[in-house]
Amino acid sequence: MTVANVLIGLAVLAYLVFRQLQARPVKQKSNQIFLLVVAVYGLYSSAQVLQGHPLSPGGLGLVLVGLVLAGAFGLARALTVKLWRDGDQLMRQGTWLTASLWVIGVAVHLGIDVLAEKLGAPAGLGFASLPLYLAITWFVQRVVVNNRVRTA
Repeated sequence: MTVANVLIGLAVLAYLVFRQLQARPVKQKSNQIFLLVVAVYGLYSSAQVLQGHPLSPGGLGLVLVGLVLAGAFGLARALTVKLWRDGDQLMRQGTWLTASLWVIGVAVHLGIDVLAEKLGAPAGLGFASLPLYLAITWFVQRVVVNNRVRTA
């Protein structure tokens, strides 16, 4: 399960960074199915790791901190996305800082996993929850960018 989660997580991360660095029109209504699939897979794989391995209070606390940081990184990245008008069309494009924050955020998530293991979390929970982390951080970024679009 861990190798599959790493590969899926890296594939989703590469897809997200690639898409965000492209200049493209802003869509007010975007397809959320991919985001939902990633979140559900993250919940499923996390549940598989946790099955029969209860979290210690310290491990649970770090897992929750990691999910809050997912939101914080999404917010930070949303503020780095450039918005501009090209005629009638509103455009968007991530910057090198947007891409860097994606990579740093994932590294922080996996680093928290190492600490959580030392506090009693099951081994591999960080990799198992990586898809969930990506879904949360991506969702927060979308919400904040969409709010910026409304005021632009």
